[in-house]
Amino acid sequence: MEEIHNMRTKKLTISLLAVMMAALFINCSGEVLIAELKLDTPARHVKNGNKLLKTHKLHAAEQEFDRALELDPEYAPAQVGLGLIKGHQGQFEQAMDMLHQAAVMAKSQKQQAEVAEAIKTVENLRQNPQP
Repeated sequence: MEEIHNMRTKKLTISLLAVMMAALFINCSGEVLIAELKLDTPARHVKNGNKLLKTHKLHAAEQEFDRALELDPEYAPAQVGLGLIKGHQGQFEQAMDMLHQAAVMAKSQKQQAEVAEAIKTVENLRQNPQP
């Protein structure tokens, strides 16, 4: 009788451990997936792109802005970033075209202000070319 009780206890313990392990794996994989999804957003890529732009890593910044536009083709801040890159590369006409597109895409006053600031920056770059 005691032997049957011990076997039931072992089976119950093993079953509980299996359920707990499954819950742990589901939770871990779910959290990792959520964290990954939170990092792959237009805003995150624009933030990364702006940091890279400030350190003049134009190619890497361009990749970040491009990814932001892949995720949301109407995301004005990404278009602003691409326009600024063109300005830093001395391609002023393309830069202004991109910034005008960004103005059309802008969905808030903040985004409109970012476009206006970027236009000033590109105009300044045109007047005072950097080596």
